[in-house]
Amino acid sequence: MTDAHAHVRHKLKPVIFVALLALLAAGCSSKQKTYSYQFEGYQGFNARNDFITHDAAPEERLKADAEHNLLSGNLFDQGSTPKVASGPEQLLSENLFDLAAVQRKGSVYARMLRTANTQIGTPYRSGGCDPNSGFDCSGFTTWVFNRYGIHLPRSSREQYHVGKMVAKNRLRKGDLVFFRSKRGISHVGIYLENGKFIHSASHGKTVTISNLEEDYWRTHYAGGRRVF
Repeated sequence: MTDAHAHVRHKLKPVIFVALLALLAAGCSSKQKTYSYQFEGYQGFNARNDFITHDAAPEERLKADAEHNLLSGNLFDQGSTPKVASGPEQLLSENLFDLAAVQRKGSVYARMLRTANTQIGTPYRSGGCDPNSGFDCSGFTTWVFNRYGIHLPRSSREQYHVGKMVAKNRLRKGDLVFFRSKRGISHVGIYLENGKFIHSASHGKTVTISNLEEDYWRTHYAGGRRVF
C-alpha cells in the first residue's frame, strides 16, 4: 500500500467513527408516541363521556342529583308544571353545565331563605323596608330579594304581577305567596317549605313564620308567583 493510500485511510477513520456514533444514537433514541381517541357519540361535555362513566360512583351520584332536581321542579322551568325525566337515559344525557346551574340556583334559594330567617323578630312598621327600623310585608320581601340582585316593585299589589303564577301544590322555596282582602292583594310573604312561609305580619307583630293552612291565611290565599 502506498503512503498516499495510507494517508487517506488515516483521515477517513475519524469521519467513519463519528458517523457510526450518529447511527447508534439515532437507533437508541425513543420514538415519538402518537395517541388517538374515539369521539363518536360525544355531544358536548355530558355525563356519558368516558371520563365520567368509567367509574360507577360519579354516574350514580349524577343520576341521583338529576332525579332530585328534576322531580322537585326544574329550576329553569318557570311554568307551573315541573319537568320530569322519562328515565335514566334522559337523566344521564342532561348537560353537566345545566346541572351545575340548577345546583347554583338551589344554593341561592337556600341563602336567600337564611337571610330572611335572620330577620325573625324584627318589628312591623308601615312603610318600613329596613331591618334597623322595621318592615311592612312588601318592604320585607323587597329587602330580601334586593340583597340577591332581584329588584321587586315596592308594593304587594305590584309584586303580584312579577314572574309567573305557580299552583299552590307546586310552590317551591323562594316563591312569593300573596293574600287578598276586600280591597284586593294586601299581603305578601316568602314560601319556605311544607306549607310554611315567612313574612312581616301586621301592626304590633314581627317578622315571623306562619302556615298556609292556618284559617286566616287559607281563606285569604290569592296565589303564588315565581320570580326567578
